[in-house]
Amino acid sequence: MDMKRFLRIAGISAGGIILGFSLSIFILLLMVDLDNINLFSGGNQEAVPAAAAENNEYPVNPEPLPLLELPEREGPFELPINGATGWAGVSIPLRNYPDDTAFFARALTAGTAFTIVQEYEDWWYIYLFGGDSGWVRHEACFINLPDIIPSIIYNISNAAISVKVSSGYGIPTITGRQLYHARSFNSRLDREEFIVPILYSTAFKVYAAQQNALNDGNALVIYEAFRPRSTQRAVAENLRVLMSS
Repeated sequence: MDMKRFLRIAGISAGGIILGFSLSIFILLLMVDLDNINLFSGGNQEAVPAAAAENNEYPVNPEPLPLLELPEREGPFELPINGATGWAGVSIPLRNYPDDTAFFARALTAGTAFTIVQEYEDWWYIYLFGGDSGWVRHEACFINLPDIIPSIIYNISNAAISVKVSSGYGIPTITGRQLYHARSFNSRLDREEFIVPILYSTAFKVYAAQQNALNDGNALVIYEAFRPRSTQRAVAENLRVLMSS
């Protein structure tokens, strides 16, 4: 077989495998019961005092967990990752150093909220609202999208007034109702804003799409980033009521 053709076929096959594996991880993480996410315990509540943040002094455990000496950088988004709100997407270990063999301090349950203090390779140093801090792998974590890409237009209708209909008919107890709470004062933006958890890996793709839109004089509009399981069940159950009426 011609060597160039072989390499081209091998590259396509490897690309397909990697894409399929990435999508599998993405789908698996989205199966988390997001009812457990504590939306109102994130960095928007200023868990890290402003003075401490300015001086790079963050609360730590009685036995301090190490921050790494890293060069300062602007970051890959519109606003720095440091200080943004994050959540554990699944149960993940909190370690005292960014290494899988490091001391296992405790496990974070899915939905645990925290403030992101520092990023190092595939790890975040985080501050928990009970006083603990440590390192977690961010591949299984969510980040609050408005904290890092505020130029996107966030219109989470189901957290305000749901516009869900079926075949032009309003769904009983769903249409025109607030289905869940996902809005609070965002101290980073100094305004009320929707809370929009998204997988950290997906945030990079959304940011690229937003930059392309802005270059064309447009902007992305996000209507919903996730839907709690309780809301999904309510929609399904009341849709059956509409269908049977």
